[in-house]
Amino acid sequence: MAISLRGTSTGPNSFAHATTINLPTGTTTGDLTIVVGSYFNLSAVTVPAGWTAAFNFNGQFAFYRVFQVSDPSSLTISAAGVTNAFWQTAAISYIGCDGSTPVDVVNACVSIENGAQASSWGTGYFNAPSVNPNFVNDLLVGCFINGNSGGGGSFAAPSGFTARVSSTAGPNVGIADKQLSSAAATGNAITTNFGGLANDDPYSGVMIALHASGDTPSAQSSATAAAAAEQRRQYDQTR
Repeated sequence: MAISLRGTSTGPNSFAHATTINLPTGTTTGDLTIVVGSYFNLSAVTVPAGWTAAFNFNGQFAFYRVFQVSDPSSLTISAAGVTNAFWQTAAISYIGCDGSTPVDVVNACVSIENGAQASSWGTGYFNAPSVNPNFVNDLLVGCFINGNSGGGGSFAAPSGFTARVSSTAGPNVGIADKQLSSAAATGNAITTNFGGLANDDPYSGVMIALHASGDTPSAQSSATAAAAAEQRRQYDQTR
């Protein structure tokens, strides 16, 4: 079953120690929702109960969950402390992800302009780094996060991706996706800066490969798994 878009939503440009975002309209049982955002205080963000962190660093995050029957239609995200700061969030829901392992692989890249974690791939760019899928028909989701509260700018999807949602009030969040047809390494997804970047503001790119329901492992993944099983069998025989 191919993965398809259910819908998107954006949260308010809150100035508080917590924020609430409505999930995309129509999100229902079995859908996978990814919520991406930034908390300008740069402190830890608490992973909401029942959600899984694909990425959570320095106030920037991407959480996901398969929607359950009794789930609420909104999500509140809070910081570990109580400091008021600007939040920006965006959400995207998909139909057709595997119910047990909806996320295949994740990779992330963080940079702080002119700071200790200055990017080796160039300032002013957002890099969602390459992943190696285990399945042929993954849907690739690139999440791009700018921690600057100044806002402005516009989000341009990386080459080959379709822009799905953009929220640029400051901080700024962009999400784009791309259908895969092989399990080859995806390569980096890079978009130019959207919104202003101030000194030491973090900006991040997160690449999430979604596992389609019913999709079987690639030949390469199956061979790797078979080799691991054989190694285990040989080990067991020596005991």
